[in-house]
Amino acid sequence: MLYISNAKSFQELMKKNGYSRTQIKNHLWEYHYVFTHVLERTELRGKNVFVIVNVSRLDEKLGKMKVNGCSQRASKVILDDLTKWDVLIREYTNTKEKEKYSTRVRLKVHDSALVDGYGEWISDDILPGPDGEVVEYKVLTGIYKRLLDNLSILDFDAAGARAYAKNALDTRKTLRDKRVDYVLHKNRFVNRRVYASYVDKITKLEKRIWCASSDENKTKRFFTILHSTPAAIRDFVTIAGKKSVEVDISSSQCLMLAILLKRHYGEELPRDVAHYIELCETGRFYAYVQELVGAQSMQREAFKQEFFAKIFYSSERKRYQWRTMFADTEKGFPTVSAFITQQKLGPDKDAYKQFPVALSALESEIMLEGIATRLMSEAVTEFYTVHDAFYCTEDVRGRVKEVLLEVFAQYGVKAHVKEKPPFSVAEAVAPSGVVVPAITMPVAPDWLDEVETQSMNTPEPVAKLAALVEEEVEGEPASPARPSGMDAALEHIKALFAGIDDEHNEPPAEPIAQPAPAPVPRSDDEQIAWILAKLERHEASVSELELEY
Repeated sequence: MLYISNAKSFQELMKKNGYSRTQIKNHLWEYHYVFTHVLERTELRGKNVFVIVNVSRLDEKLGKMKVNGCSQRASKVILDDLTKWDVLIREYTNTKEKEKYSTRVRLKVHDSALVDGYGEWISDDILPGPDGEVVEYKVLTGIYKRLLDNLSILDFDAAGARAYAKNALDTRKTLRDKRVDYVLHKNRFVNRRVYASYVDKITKLEKRIWCASSDENKTKRFFTILHSTPAAIRDFVTIAGKKSVEVDISSSQCLMLAILLKRHYGEELPRDVAHYIELCETGRFYAYVQELVGAQSMQREAFKQEFFAKIFYSSERKRYQWRTMFADTEKGFPTVSAFITQQKLGPDKDAYKQFPVALSALESEIMLEGIATRLMSEAVTEFYTVHDAFYCTEDVRGRVKEVLLEVFAQYGVKAHVKEKPPFSVAEAVAPSGVVVPAITMPVAPDWLDEVETQSMNTPEPVAKLAALVEEEVEGEPASPARPSGMDAALEHIKALFAGIDDEHNEPPAEPIAQPAPAPVPRSDDEQIAWILAKLERHEASVSELELEY
């Protein structure tokens, strides 16, 4: 979600600055991105606090921008403009590291930009229609248009969803582990950034902004705001005034591969191929493979992400240990593994990327062209889709399941269906009838907020660390005089950064445990300087990741 200043229109300011319509169209979102980036971090720390911005990461995100015929770094142009327009206040700090000087940019939002508050910025792909009705300009056809039109029967309990989201923030509700790029984020919880994502989804659903699109040329998938909405928020959506139940395909992408394997081998299936298909058809595939590769301790969703990254969707340039174990001739699937490799071959170095596209396209063909189209032809409309799942009313659940099984049978496989009732909203908001009191974070110095940003990938929530220093900091900035509660806090912070690389490159096949280095004696001042330098080097390593919760 991106924000807009109610007091200053970036679009009008760009016009006054002489930017062309094309420049405004291409770069307006970048101004809102930088404003949002600073605003969110300012809100976390306090309105009068400067925040450090990693300009290199902004450059990676924003790229170049043509000004007066010259290509310039977009981040510099945008920061210059926002500073000139009194949207941001900027200051520089120079530090010396390893005989070199580096410049840090510190920013905060100018009071004049917030005099009338701020709101959600809705980009040009959503246009206001008559009487304020939101009209989406993307033109959909065929089954995609029918699915979009069918969303008219949905209702949304925005008040209930907001109460849930606020409670999740106040109680720091735990979230499942999630893999982003090559980093597995553990012990996640609902912080302000996650909460802002919830509010964004709630606002769009309340205004019936469906953000509908289709990927007809590649995966053939249909996308709406419902696809990226967390399940807990989506549960406040009702269909024709009725609660929905989920009819889901077990191991859907793996089942798509089973269809391809059957087409390739016909009736004479190799032993491991037959075993693979049986596991997919009975809903036991993930449990079996999780034990096969020795990952029983991983959360199921985190394991699935890791499994697909290392086995199904890898470039094949590295032989991960999991892939070797998956291809084990005794308990694994050597023929299936070889087939996967064969599907990724091609003259282009990026040919391997076509394999997951093919699986998704086959899944969409079955779910949309096959099942959804047939249901609508029978006037069964109390449903909506989210990739491999149907959300429908109890009234039509039986028929949805029947059609689903029949269509998959036409493709030569038996689908294993999971049926999930919605969770209890009352229980989610107040477990066992008791509202858990909110954890109040103290107003802390900059470095503590940096630790909170990193905490989604650490063994303990940052609240525990905050408790160690709550009495000492009392809103004062960090100083060389270390308060008594810092001893344990310093050790905790150092542990946060153990093993973090400066660059998030593709990891080795399996992480190799390294012995802990011998501690280096440091004075109090040296320890604080070491930690602050470490924090600065990693200050944006997690906050820049765009997570889907």
